Amino acid sequence: LLIERELTARTRSDALILGTPTLVKDINGVVPTGVTSSSPARFITFQGITYFAATEVVTGNELWRTDGTALGTYLVADLNSGTSSSTPDDFMVFNGELYFTATDGNTGIELWKTKGTSGTTELVGDILPGTSSSSPSNLTVVGSTLYFQATDGTATGMHGRELWKTNGSSAPELVIDLNAGTASGVATTTSSVTAALGTKLVFVATNGTS
Repeated sequence: LLIERELTARTRSDALILGTPTLVKDINGVVPTGVTSSSPARFITFQGITYFAATEVVTGNELWRTDGTALGTYLVADLNSGTSSSTPDDFMVFNGELYFTATDGNTGIELWKTKGTSGTTELVGDILPGTSSSSPSNLTVVGSTLYFQATDGTATGMHGRELWKTNGSSAPELVIDLNAGTASGVATTTSSVTAALGTKLVFVATNGTS
C-alpha cells in the first residue's frame, strides 16, 4: 500500500526517539486509497492535544487535531466549507485558547480562535471587512495581551499594515499607527520580527522617516 505524506508517530523516551514510525491515520484516504497526501503541517500542542493543518479531498486544507491515535485524529472545523481551504496558519496558544489565521471564504484571512471543537471555533475579528484579507502574522504573547501585525487596508481613513492587539475577549484594536495614514509601519515579510522580551514587545517597524 502506497501512502504519501500522512500523519505518523514514533515512541519517545526522554531525548531518544525510538522505533519505526507508524501511521497514525491516512487522513486523505480516499479512492484511489493512499496515493494523495494530506500533507500535515504546522504542528502545535495545546492542552495535551496536537493541532495541525491537513488536506482532505472533501474539506480542503483545514484544522485537525490528534491524540496520537487514529480514533483521536479528526477535523476540528471545516471553516471554508466544502472542498475550499481555510488554510490555518500562525498558531499561538493564548488565554486558554488556540489562536490562528484562516479564511472562511467570506472574510479573507483573519484571526480565529478555538478551544478544540467546532462549536468553540470562532472569528476573533474581521479587521479588513469583506473577502479581502488583513493577513495577521507574527502572533506574540506578552502578559495578558496577544500582539500581531495586520492591515485594515489602504483606503482613506485606514492605516496600512500596523501593530494590533487583543485581550481575547474583545475585538482586535490598533495599537498605534506608526507610519501615519495608509502607509504601513511594519513590513509585510517574515523579516518583520515580533518577539516578547520580558514585559515588552520587540518588533521591526518604520514611522516613515526612520
